[in-house]
Amino acid sequence: GVTATSADTTIVLNEQGTLDFKMVQNGDNKDEIDDVVLAGTNGVAIAEVEFEANEENVKVKELVFTASGDVSNTLADVRLVNGSNVVVDGAVITYSGSMTYITFKNDFTIDTASNKVKALLVADLNSITTEGGQVSATAGDLFVKLNTVEAK
Repeated sequence: GVTATSADTTIVLNEQGTLDFKMVQNGDNKDEIDDVVLAGTNGVAIAEVEFEANEENVKVKELVFTASGDVSNTLADVRLVNGSNVVVDGAVITYSGSMTYITFKNDFTIDTASNKVKALLVADLNSITTEGGQVSATAGDLFVKLNTVEAK
């Protein structure tokens, strides 16, 4: 027979790994995010996120952030970076209703070997111009939120 003791090991079997993904206020990279930025500036940190895969590597199929209002002409080359490493780039920026959607459809894998990753959502900001035929950024505040994460 089997005798239960306090030294028994309990193993929990999951069908799949899990992914923790969240936006962070005043995180480790807070000094990278400026309150006021000049239009036309490249490589501007606009939000901080943390993510971690547990039990197995997790492939992110789609990642969507939203920004209030129409800032589709303000943002360009939006990417998620961890230090000098680009986690994912190629965001498609669209405006619909009262929101601007920043959608990453390029698959990327979050590895269980890496601890919690603290990354920045970075964008190039277009200039503000009144010249005809030129894309012009919109002056004002930028509020970015995490909308959805689709993983498999």
